[in-house]
Amino acid sequence: MTRNILRISLVTIFVATLHMSLAPAVWGQDQDDRGCSTARAAGQWGYLYTGTILLPTGAVPVAPVGRFTADKEGISPVRRPGP
Repeated sequence: MTRNILRISLVTIFVATLHMSLAPAVWGQDQDDRGCSTARAAGQWGYLYTGTILLPTGAVPVAPVGRFTADKEGISPVRRPGP
């Protein structure tokens, strides 16, 4: 019984390791041979983060929500005070 569990565990670990080592090579290939670009990410986007901030008085749940716009260079034009 213990040998079967060990054998199954080792095979599972081997298959998972093989799968994870091959995934970056497959996903990293450029199908159209165009190179990397942020042009397709241009537009208006929204975001939502959820989590917990640990303060000295206790844990506080947080969930900030916002919007931003990215141009075709991937830059979000932000107005900042100052020169």
